[in-house]
Amino acid sequence: MAVARVFAHMLWQNRNDGKFVDYKLRCQGHTIDVHKIILASHSPVFLTALSGPFTEKDAGLYDIKDSSPTLVFKMVEFMYTGTYTAPTGDWAMAEEACSAPVFHANMISLADKYLIAPLYDEAKKQFAVSVNFNGDLLTCIRSAPEIYKLDPDGRLGLSKDLLNYIAQRLKEVTPDSTLYAALDDVCHDWPSFATDILKLVITRDHWQLRFT
Repeated sequence: MAVARVFAHMLWQNRNDGKFVDYKLRCQGHTIDVHKIILASHSPVFLTALSGPFTEKDAGLYDIKDSSPTLVFKMVEFMYTGTYTAPTGDWAMAEEACSAPVFHANMISLADKYLIAPLYDEAKKQFAVSVNFNGDLLTCIRSAPEIYKLDPDGRLGLSKDLLNYIAQRLKEVTPDSTLYAALDDVCHDWPSFATDILKLVITRDHWQLRFT
């Protein structure tokens, strides 16, 4: 394992130094240098694009249009190092800030799209930590609209995990005007959130979310 970690570090350093890079990912005008072999080894989607009769193969460039530069860079970071860290403070490449749960949820969605199973698993773990251990109730409530956008049918399990945490915390806290305002805003914008959270709170076993 030590050799693998050293090798991964060397690859990442070579990428950062621009050594032997032979491909680029582009997102919202930002380009990220990569090695083809890294992309193809991690993702069957990229493998197909790089080996099949597609323009991406010869252009030396793959456009990712439905994500953000920061997320794509963090995906690349994971491909080289086996992990990634959520940005904090001022993001060098970020177009706008978001909560940690929303960031990790976006990583899950990105990993799902490009079929990168290890990244999917890692992002799920980091999402769970950001909600259940490092999160706070108001942040999670305000994150709900973005989570619902990313996981409208519950297939990724994101809304379920978030709602379980919110329902548990609502039973424990003393509500105040700030909490009421946050709930009112989210329930107004996302009626399905109001329905789901109500089901969860009044269900005898509130840990089991029943989507209908």
